[in-house]
Amino acid sequence: MLIPNLLLAQWTNLGKQSLPFQMTSDYLGIRVSHHPPAIPNAGPNWKVRHTNDDWVTEQIGYVGGGGTMGCCPVEAIQFLNDSVGFVQYMNFGLQHIAVTRDRGINLGELQPNGSFQLMPSNDASLFALNDSTLYAVGQDFALRGTIAYRILPSHNDTIFYDTTLVGEGSRILFLDDQVGFVIASDHQGVCRLYRTTNGGSNWSQRLAVGVGPLRAIDFVDGNTGFVAGASGTFYKTTDAGFTWNSLAVNGPVDVYALDFADVQTGYLGATGGLVMRTTDGGNLWSSNVLDSNMTVVYVKAISSTIAYAMGNDSVLYKRDYVAGANDETLAPSAISIYPNPTGDVAHIVLPAAAQLRAWRLLDLQGHLRLQGSGLEVGMQDLPAGLYMLEILGRNGLTRVKVVRR
Repeated sequence: MLIPNLLLAQWTNLGKQSLPFQMTSDYLGIRVSHHPPAIPNAGPNWKVRHTNDDWVTEQIGYVGGGGTMGCCPVEAIQFLNDSVGFVQYMNFGLQHIAVTRDRGINLGELQPNGSFQLMPSNDASLFALNDSTLYAVGQDFALRGTIAYRILPSHNDTIFYDTTLVGEGSRILFLDDQVGFVIASDHQGVCRLYRTTNGGSNWSQRLAVGVGPLRAIDFVDGNTGFVAGASGTFYKTTDAGFTWNSLAVNGPVDVYALDFADVQTGYLGATGGLVMRTTDGGNLWSSNVLDSNMTVVYVKAISSTIAYAMGNDSVLYKRDYVAGANDETLAPSAISIYPNPTGDVAHIVLPAAAQLRAWRLLDLQGHLRLQGSGLEVGMQDLPAGLYMLEILGRNGLTRVKVVRR
C-alpha cells in the first residue's frame, strides 16, 4: 500500500508556558511568571524564566518584594536577541523598565531613578530599537489620551500625545531613530496610524480604519511592512509606511498577532485558534486551527520554514514546514516502534540523543488522531489500519509507519 504524501506542516503542542512570552531563536523562549506577593496587599512578584533547547523550564532572574524590582505586574517584554532584553512592569502606579544583558540572570533598572506614567494595561506596547533606546505607548495616567515615550538610560522624552485618542490597545514601532509609527483609536472607534520621519517631533496620519482596532504591526526591512487587526483588516506598505495598500485575508477574522520572516513569508494569529500563513507577501493565505477555544495572541516566524504560535491560554505550538530543513532529521534506523504491528499500545524506542519532545499519530488522510509526549501510544480506541507516527526529537522530525491490528 502506498502512503499518501501527508502534510509536511504539522503544529506540535509544546506545552503551557506563560504570558508575556517571546521566542528569541529556535528552541529558546523567554517568559515571565507571576506569583503571590511577598508582602500583604502588594502586587504580585514576577520571575524571568526561559526554556532551553530541550524545553525544560528553568527559573532565572529577579524576585522582589513590595516596592522593589520584581514586585507588581509585568506588562510587556522585548528581547533583542538571546541575551539582551527588557521588562516593562508596574510599581507603585508607575511604569519601570528592567534591563538584562545575560538572558535574565541579572536584571537592573534601565533608569535607576526614573519611571514614566502610563495606565496599567494587559495590552501594553513596548518596542526596543537597540540595547539602550526603547519606546512605550499607552493611556496617559490622567486618562486624557494616548501618550508615547522614548526611554533612554538618562531620561525619557514624550514624543507623541493626543487627547482625542484612546491609549488602551495602542501600538508603537520604530525603524530607526527617525522613522516610527504609533497606532491608536479615537473615541468613535476609528483606528489611526501615524508616522514620523524626524524622531517624533512631527507626526502625520497615514491610515484610518473604521472596522475595529489595528492590533499588530511588523516591518521586515526599511521599506516593507504590514499591519493587521479586526475584521480581517490587513495592509501592506513598500515605501516605509508612507502609503498602505489593503490586501484580503480569508474572511472577517479578528487578527491579534503578526510576524514576517521575510518579505514573502508571514503569519497572522487570530480568534478561534486560527493561524494563517502567506508565502507571497500577503496576497494568498493558508490557515490552520490550533484550538478553536482560544485566541492566538503571539506568532513568531523564526525562518521561512519554522514558526511558533501561542494562545491566550499560554499554550505554545511549533510548526516546521519542511522536516529536516533546519534540523538534522533522525535516521529511521535510530527509531523503533514495538510491537509493530501493534495491538492496543505501541512503544516508542529512541536513542538517548533523540530527547523526545512530542509525537502525533495521523491517519492516511493526514488527520490528527492522537498526540502526546510520552513513550507509549495508546491505540485501543482506533480502528485497525495503517497510520503515520510523527516523532519530534531534539534533532528534528521523523515519520514512522505503524500498523494497528
